[in-house]
Order: sequence, then C-alpha cells, then structure tokens
Amino acid sequence: MTPPRRLLVIADVGGDTTRHIGDEAMLEANIEGLRDSFERVEIVVMSRDPKWISTRYGVDAVPLFGFPEAKDATDEREALLTRLKAAAPSVHPSHPALEALRSADAVVISGGGNLSSSWPDLLWERIAALALAKLLGKPAIVLGQTLGPHLEDLERVALGDALATAAFVGVRDLPSAALAVALGVSPRRIWYQADDALKLGELLEGSHATNGSEPSIVVTIDPQFRAIGTGRVRSLARQLRQLAEESGATCVLVPHAFGTDSGAGSSDSAEAALLAEEIGLRSTVIATGLQARDAARLTRTATLVVSSRYHPIVFAVASGTPCIGIYGNEYCRIKIEGALAHAGLLANALSYDDVIRGAVLDLGRRLLRSGKASDHEAGALRARWRDESQRRWLAVRHAIVDGTTSERPEEGSLLGRQPSELVPQLLATIECGRAASVRLERRLEDVTRIAIALERMARPWLAARRFASRVYRTFRRHE
Repeated sequence: MTPPRRLLVIADVGGDTTRHIGDEAMLEANIEGLRDSFERVEIVVMSRDPKWISTRYGVDAVPLFGFPEAKDATDEREALLTRLKAAAPSVHPSHPALEALRSADAVVISGGGNLSSSWPDLLWERIAALALAKLLGKPAIVLGQTLGPHLEDLERVALGDALATAAFVGVRDLPSAALAVALGVSPRRIWYQADDALKLGELLEGSHATNGSEPSIVVTIDPQFRAIGTGRVRSLARQLRQLAEESGATCVLVPHAFGTDSGAGSSDSAEAALLAEEIGLRSTVIATGLQARDAARLTRTATLVVSSRYHPIVFAVASGTPCIGIYGNEYCRIKIEGALAHAGLLANALSYDDVIRGAVLDLGRRLLRSGKASDHEAGALRARWRDESQRRWLAVRHAIVDGTTSERPEEGSLLGRQPSELVPQLLATIECGRAASVRLERRLEDVTRIAIALERMARPWLAARRFASRVYRTFRRHE
C-alpha cells in the first residue's frame, strides 16, 4: 500500500471554554508524530469546535457525530450508530464527519482517558469512528488510551468489537492493557506505551532546568477534590503552605482544565483561586490560560509537582522533577499510577485519605530533600522513552500503511516492550492494585460499622416517633 495522503484524527479538544491542556498536548504530539511519519500528509481533526481547531493547529476540522452525553440516552446512541452505519456506504453527503471519514485513508484515535462509562458521548464517538472505519475498509489505530475501568455491559461489548478491528491499540497503563485483552483485543495489536504527550517539543530532550531559578511547587487540583467537602482542601493547603515556608519555594497553581469558572468549582481555575486563598501566602501565583507547551515547560522547571491530574505528572517525570500524584477513585488511581509507573515511582501516588492524614507534607519533605533526579538517571529514562517512542511510531506506520502490526522491529517483545522491562512494572502494578483493594475493603468495613452504630443510636428515636404517631392518630380520631 502507498503512504496515506489524508488522515482523520479524533481528539477530545474544543474551544477556549472547554480547554484541557493534557488532551491538547496529546493531540499536538500526535500531529507532530504523524507528520514526521508521513510526508505531506493532510490531517483532519474531529472535535467539538472545528473552527477553533483549524485556527489553533492549522488543520482542517469537522464536528463530532453528535452522540448525546446523558447517561440514560443509551437508546439514542444506539440509534445514531445504526443510522451512521446505514449512511456510510452512500455517496450522498450526510454528515461532515462521515464525509471526512470516507475521504480519509486511515482513522486515528488520539490519546485520552474517555473510553469509559463516565463519558458515554465521547466513548461512542470513538466506537463509531472505529466501526465505520471497519465498514469502509479503512485502517484504524488507537493511541495512548486509558480504558475503563467502568463500562456498562453494552459498552463493553461495543468497545471490544470496535477495538478488535483496530490494527494498533496503544495503552498508557497496564490495567488498560489487561482490560483490552479481556475485551477480546489480540495482544499482538496492543502496545504498552508512554503517554503521547512525551513526544511534545523538548520533553524527551532534557530538563533544561536552570540551577539559579527560584524554587517552586507547581500544583494542579481538579474540582473533584473538593466535591464532597472542603476539609481536604484545607488540609492540603496547610501542607502546601508548610512545604513552601520550609523550602522557600513559591506555590504556583497551574489549572489544566477550563470551564465556566463558577463558584461551584466547575474548572481548575476556580479551584486554584480557592486553594490559593486557603494557602494564604501572598507569594502564591495562579498561572492560568497556559498553552500545553508552556504548562509542560513550567512543570519541568519546578522543584516539586503536586497534582490530582494526570499530565502534570507526565511532564514532571519526563524531566526527573519530584512529583506527588493524588487520586480519589479507581479511574484516577489507574491514571496517576500509570504515569508514575513509567518512571518506577508508584510509591508517589497518594489517595484522598492519605492527603487528610498529612502524607503530602511527609512525602513532599522527603522529595524536596532528595531533589531532582540526577542527569544520569533522568537521561537513562528519557533514552528508554525515546527508544519506545521511535519503535512505536514505526509500528504505527506499519499499521496505517499495511493494516497490520506484525512487522515489529524486535521479535519476542510483549505489548511492544521487552519482557525484562515489562514484568517488573507488571508486578508492581498488581501489588498497587491489591493494596488499593485492601484499602477499599477496610473503608467499606468502616462505613458498615458506622452505619450499624447509627442504626443503634436511632432505634430509641424511631420508637419514640412511632409512639408519638400513634398518640397523634388516636387524638385525631377522638376530636
């Protein structure tokens, strides 16, 4: 087959009010990788805001298929997919995205963590793109995904069928690789990869941190952290303030996702403002509105990174910057630990409960004492990631041109890695999963004990209420 002239890329990127730095970083890196792999290739991006995409990236863009996002709109999503499949073979214009897919030589799913029940509209946009590519005989590849972990039964079947048609499935964490196999994807098509954004600009070329730069603690916190109460925000703020005062560092709050910035905390910017107020240091800076490369550069020159979002951890490990990842549920745990696993730093992942117990302060002190990774250590990691990236993009080229990943540079590899490299990470990931399960079981036991205690406390009050109700009814009958 000849190299492609036109590629259709679907990415979770939109306009200024729905920006997400991590998704933009992955798209930028993948556009760069595709252009490096294929000369004079034309790239068309499917997104929520085609005009913004065209202006921002200098590419053609089309709208998404338009799957509804409501959790209970399952029937509507199924019906739309059925209509798209019926319209696909037609030569008459029907939908801009479908027309773009017909004229493309291949379909590329850019990196992300949206193949999950949490975002049914985004999940089905990608299922549809893969299913329609198969129907029209177009090769399809999937890059840098976190899969699940939660999928409804219908979604599991549909996603498994869709991924099984892809010539290349890149996953950025080992739990996603395991889920892909469980969904029926051939292990020969699965590649365990570093995050797509590592290819962005200078991330793999060196830290470029200046020794004379002012020390900084870069912090990114998402709205979920505050969703069920402000107690953990106050606790985190106290720990950050103490770390800043002890180290002489400036707290730099870096929002990664943008929205309406309402008082309810609908975006990272609103959370940053609230956290800055809680920290209470006049030196605290909020670096809002950054582009992906600017955020990566700022993170890489930090003294310490603390984040409940994924990509600040990716940017930090790329430069050997000490970092702490914070998670609140299984999905976030898999992502945060997935980013840290590529640098052997799984111990730097903390749960929300760990934050309340003061673990950010304890771990932050240790990391600040140890400082950045040595040039030798950081250089060795970047060399390994560069090698993986180069081999991966060669496999991507084979997948797009030949529709197969069978031509891999090294025989005997497992998920695109040598077993000697993969097995230790796999064992560490399994151990982290077991530890998380134990913590969850203990938490459920605590909740059960509290519920039983509350029930016992409530019994006298319930009895009194029943007695009062009987007295009241008797009184009314005799009025």
